[in-house]
Amino acid sequence: MNDDDVAKLGSLWPTQKKARFDANLKKAYPLLWEIDDFLREHETSSVTKYRTQYFYEYGMTQSVAGRPDEAAEKFSISKEIAKQLGDRLRWCVGQFRESLTLYFGQRRNAMETYLVFSGLEGLWPSQDEVGDEDKGFCKGSEYNLIKRLMELSFEAEAPDFKTRLEALLERERMISGLASSVQAEVHLYAQAQALDAMFDGRYADAIGIYSVLLGYKIPGLNTIPKLKNPDLVRDFGDNQSEELARDYLLMGRALARSDTPDKAQLALTIWRDGTKLPANRGNWRYLTDIDSEIRNITQQAD
Repeated sequence: MNDDDVAKLGSLWPTQKKARFDANLKKAYPLLWEIDDFLREHETSSVTKYRTQYFYEYGMTQSVAGRPDEAAEKFSISKEIAKQLGDRLRWCVGQFRESLTLYFGQRRNAMETYLVFSGLEGLWPSQDEVGDEDKGFCKGSEYNLIKRLMELSFEAEAPDFKTRLEALLERERMISGLASSVQAEVHLYAQAQALDAMFDGRYADAIGIYSVLLGYKIPGLNTIPKLKNPDLVRDFGDNQSEELARDYLLMGRALARSDTPDKAQLALTIWRDGTKLPANRGNWRYLTDIDSEIRNITQQAD
């Protein structure tokens, strides 16, 4: 491809990514097809590297659409092309995304996914092993791996949860350079604190943090824990829905396991509110768990 072709392709990627991020699938899919047509028109050995990105973005779009099997298939194709090219970074990222998608789609459990991610730790390239154009992508993707390892170690009740939590918090300074806003930084940090409280059985603390995240006030509890900026956390929680069902799931569980008066009814209220979230954007796994919790607590009441 000549410089003009590279520039045109470079203008299509961010437009497609924004449409996908906004869940504007009516715009995201046609842009993918336009990119596909463009790559077919310029099919040469030098174009192959762009196919890795194309299938990665296709997988991300399918994931947003709530199609985990189709998304995992696209990520698998992306990583295989990366392997052929000797691109270890994009192979690792493709493997990471494929496994995470299968986990969210309930095709793999937390421990199976955790073991895959643990294996990726030793394969992830360092900053010195990637080109300048990939350093930000490498750093951001590695942070995501560290964050997911912490979350999965919690879900799988792995004995190294505390170690994983500390590894994530050591990267806290990095978050500000990766997240789109300070709200995201505080939100991620708050979620880590909430999981730590749940793991220790400090359910009142966990309820307090989730109350800020989700905008609840539970009678008799201090619902403003020691967070850096609870107002920003609340604002961010109000404006995003990606994987938010997990917070509703865990807040309900914290209530159900606490000494809070009327805890069963409060947990039921939280879980029912959680079922109103869209099933895509990583929520489907947690919505299934919420449905199970609702059935269990309703049967106990009967």
